[in-house]
Formats: sequence, structure tokens, C-alpha cells
Amino acid sequence: MKYNMSICPTTPTADMSGWFILNTYLQKKLNIAIHLEIYNNFDDQRAAFNKGEIDFIYANPFDATLLMRELNFKALNKPDETENEVVIVCNSVMNDMKFSDLKPGLKIATTNDPAINLIAMILLESVDIDSGNSQTIDCASFIVATKKVLNGEADIAFLPKKVYEKLSSIIKLQLRCLISSEINVIHHIFAASENSQSIHRELANALNELTASAAGKDILSSIGIPSFSTMEQEDAEFMIDLMDTLK
Repeated sequence: MKYNMSICPTTPTADMSGWFILNTYLQKKLNIAIHLEIYNNFDDQRAAFNKGEIDFIYANPFDATLLMRELNFKALNKPDETENEVVIVCNSVMNDMKFSDLKPGLKIATTNDPAINLIAMILLESVDIDSGNSQTIDCASFIVATKKVLNGEADIAFLPKKVYEKLSSIIKLQLRCLISSEINVIHHIFAASENSQSIHRELANALNELTASAAGKDILSSIGIPSFSTMEQEDAEFMIDLMDTLK
């Protein structure tokens, strides 16, 4: 039997090759055939979910409800120390703006990452900014969103904290972090379909064991994840309930 695996569409381009290496590792480790399918956007990926075309998925927390409560996926693993924290940044060269200075009418550079956008918009509620009194500029990636701010085409941008921290020092000097979220229970999940139930335990163990060898650590480094650990179903349900509350 051949399985299909996919990853979050907003995965940084620099991490893509690492996921293909991980896919090869899992095939050899579990002695199964796995095809890694990359989707450019969430709509196409969700359509594949609904058609039953994905067996394993490293998923955005926003999709956890659909996967687990509607499509009977099971959360197997969670990435350690990679919570979906968000920073809102502005151009530090063009202005000396503080978070409290933000006003309705803002131009916001965003990607199609629903979890990042949700958390960031919640942060903006404290300064009375919402989707009705601001303008969003859709960007193909977080790098493009950053460039919109640097070029003065957007007032602020929503970035994952881990993306912001990896920016070069030259770019960071031109940006100002206005605010950062502190919701440390929201993170991606590695989930598997009901049809692949027979190998759930072996798959989860294979991911957890990556830190046991130098080669495994290299794979983790290439995808920007320190380690995987088992995702308890109670923790997954709590995260889903929290995401549903925030929506």
C-alpha cells in the first residue's frame, strides 16, 4: 500500500528539502511507500483532505478541528519548542510607531496562514483594529509580507515568531517588533488518517526517535524542528477547543 503525506502550505521554502529527506527516512524506517505531496495553498490541501487523498499531515493548528473531529485523523506527534507564536512588525526606518499608536485604516501584509492571521487579529483587537477597519494585502509568503513593510507598501506585517527570528540582522534593523503573542499551547501537529491506523504507533515512534542518531538530528535541523514528542489526545482536544474559542 502506498501512503500520501503532506505538510503545511506555509512551510518555509528553505525547509522543503528537509521534508523530502524525512519522507525518505520514514519509508526506509517503516518499510512502506510514501509520496510527499506539496500544496501551494490551504484550499487545495483541504480539498485533498476531503477526498481522502492524504494519509499523514504536518498540519497547521487551524486545521486540527477539520482533521480530528470531521475526518477522524489522529494527532500522533507534536513538534517541541515550536509554538505558533506571532509577531506584528512595522518599518523602523520610516517611523517610530509603537503598538499603541496603531489606528484604523492600517494596511496589513498577510499570508494565507489562518492560524497566524487569527492570533494576530486578536492582538489587534486591543487597539480597536479589526478586519472591517483595516486593509489586508495578500502575500505569497512571509518574506513577501516582510518586503511589503520594508518598501512602505504595508504599515505592518504578521509573521511567525520563528520566521522573524531567522531574518538577517540587516533586515531586523529595518523592522520593529510591535507586539508578540504568548499562547504557548498552539502548535502544529503531525496527524494520520484512520485508514493508516495499523502503522500509527510505528510512525509516531519513528518521529520521536529522530533525536537518537546524528542523522536523525540532521533531518530535524533541516526542517527547523528540535524534536518530536507524542501528542496526547487530551492536549490535542484542548488545543482544538482553544482554537475554536478564538475563532
